[in-house]
Amino acid sequence: MPKRRIGKLNNCENVGLEMQRVYRQLRRNEIEASYAKSLIYILSQIVTVHRDTDIEQRVQAIEEYR
Repeated sequence: MPKRRIGKLNNCENVGLEMQRVYRQLRRNEIEASYAKSLIYILSQIVTVHRDTDIEQRVQAIEEYR
């Protein structure tokens, strides 16, 4: 099986695209449901980190503005 290039997961949009890829692979029976579930969980955690980081940066910018 050739190695598949994994896109950058540096923002929520890119993570969403990766989630869509996992979903399509699952629907085509290219990966097992348990593996897809693990990947989606990890990707969801990455989205949470991106959101939290964004919120922290916005709060910091507001505090610096005061």
